[in-house]
Amino acid sequence: MIVDARVAVDADFGAGRAYWQKTSAFWSDVRGRWHRIEGANPRFMTSPEPNGEPRIEAFFTLAARVEKGEAVAQAETDAVFAKYVTTP
Repeated sequence: MIVDARVAVDADFGAGRAYWQKTSAFWSDVRGRWHRIEGANPRFMTSPEPNGEPRIEAFFTLAARVEKGEAVAQAETDAVFAKYVTTP
């Protein structure tokens, strides 16, 4: 296997940094919820599988609203978890 890694010295990461600045608190909350689910339920299932695209899209849809400055209620994030995560 050949790996060609190059350092992007002229790349403009401004858009990514701006996105992260606006949405990092939202993503921190999402990560925290995953950690709490895993801590309370060593076994849980996510659906649909195998790639989880609808679940990922649901989170990114909420993040897009946060990026625009809209408030996303905890209940909306809870609804995504309730729809796609099940615990025994």
